[in-house]
Amino acid sequence: YEGRPSTLRALWGLAHTKNPDKAKPFVAPLGTSGMYMKDECVLWTDGKVYKSLIDNNVYTPEAYPAGWKVV
Repeated sequence: YEGRPSTLRALWGLAHTKNPDKAKPFVAPLGTSGMYMKDECVLWTDGKVYKSLIDNNVYTPEAYPAGWKVV
């Protein structure tokens, strides 16, 4: 296939990290692809790193604070 992950999202899976030092900005899941699993980290817009407290987390730290913890 020609193209990049940003243009062919359905063909690529996202890999999140559990290492807070390597956290990347939040990427909204597409269906079941890219959901955040328990202990995976995200760099949020407030500059803080958050860790998911639940599996299959599709919400941002802002939209569902109970699903995230600042690390």
